[in-house]
Amino acid sequence: MERNKEIIFAVPGSKKYINSFYRNSSGSFKNYSITGGNCELDCKHCKKKLLDGMDIFENSKNGLDKIINGHKNNNLKGILISGGFDHDGKLPIWEYLGIIKELKKSCPRLTILAHVGFTDYKEAVKIKDSGIDYVLVNMISGSNAIKNIYNLKNKTEKDYLETIKILEETGNITIPHIIAGIDALNIDSDYRAVKKLAELNIKKLVFVVLKKLSRNSDTKEFDGYEKLTDLIIYAKESMPDTKISLGCASPSSKKRGRFEISLIENNIDCISFPSQETISFCNEKKIPYRFEEMCCAAVL
Repeated sequence: MERNKEIIFAVPGSKKYINSFYRNSSGSFKNYSITGGNCELDCKHCKKKLLDGMDIFENSKNGLDKIINGHKNNNLKGILISGGFDHDGKLPIWEYLGIIKELKKSCPRLTILAHVGFTDYKEAVKIKDSGIDYVLVNMISGSNAIKNIYNLKNKTEKDYLETIKILEETGNITIPHIIAGIDALNIDSDYRAVKKLAELNIKKLVFVVLKKLSRNSDTKEFDGYEKLTDLIIYAKESMPDTKISLGCASPSSKKRGRFEISLIENNIDCISFPSQETISFCNEKKIPYRFEEMCCAAVL
């Protein structure tokens, strides 16, 4: 293996990360929900579990001041704004864009990411104007996953692609996420998602590994790491100029270190919360790396 290119290890402070090589700061990054713990979509994969660990994003001066003070006094480097989606797969972000704009004006060095659902041209323009730095969107191609996991009976792959096109056309830095295995652990549709995204010439792509988020989740964890390695290699070959990351959602597994090492051997650009085995491998092979206390979507 020949690799001289530096790899980035993303370790945002929204999740504790401690090992022999690095310890992150708990206040360096925060996840916010604009809907609290509410989600009309209530998909079978999540069952609102992802919202549990998020702070509430308040549409008020008091809420704004809390984030500003955290940034100025407590080393807060970045935030992710997300929340529960409505029945049409939209995040009700419109009414929050004004206060987000105020936040960005007060804290221009604060990195702001927003994970939005489907959007239209008018809203996409407003998102760009708000100062949000990076817009995260899911890219789901499997009709079974769309209709039966995400409960979006009237949506198709084309709707996901249209949202990405609209966000790109309005100048937003758009970073699609592929949730490997979301279609009943079958990754054939994930290959199709990669193919469609390659046609759009996107700049960044994040792979998320399906994990069981709650006891009552109707989905199983995806642990076909060899298959996922092949999928990411295919993405690298299909999109040679696209930066590719392994996101923070990944099941714990004895295979994880070997999986991450195989990705490094195939020139992945970023890995979130790497295993100690992975870092030891980089040291042994003299592969340059650095830690960034930021969401992987924002470091490349």
